[in-house]
Amino acid sequence: MKTLCNLIWFLLGGLISAVLHFVLGIILCVTIVFFPIGRQYLKIARLVIWPFGKMVVNDFDAHPYLNIFFLIFGGIGAFFNFILGVVLCVTIIGIPFGKQCFKVARLRFAPFGSIVE
Repeated sequence: MKTLCNLIWFLLGGLISAVLHFVLGIILCVTIVFFPIGRQYLKIARLVIWPFGKMVVNDFDAHPYLNIFFLIFGGIGAFFNFILGVVLCVTIIGIPFGKQCFKVARLRFAPFGSIVE
């Protein structure tokens, strides 16, 4: 079931989202100043491409200032993931996909110190 859901996620937007996060991460990694933020976008891209079966362990206290900085400048994407998760959870079929949107939103709210398992 996990493989089928991952395949559906991949075909209906996971690939596009992962490519966009990957490209943004590479662009930010090229600059020296934004290298840490670029690494976080690469971590998000890894989760977004196949989210089913993965867990996100958040540790906000590891880097609170960086997480607040990331939330201020990149938090709009986390908000959109949260809203999409709510919309998907309204339908019965969309509940598993809504849960994955919440997982991605949780990682996008505080990526520094978070681990994707």
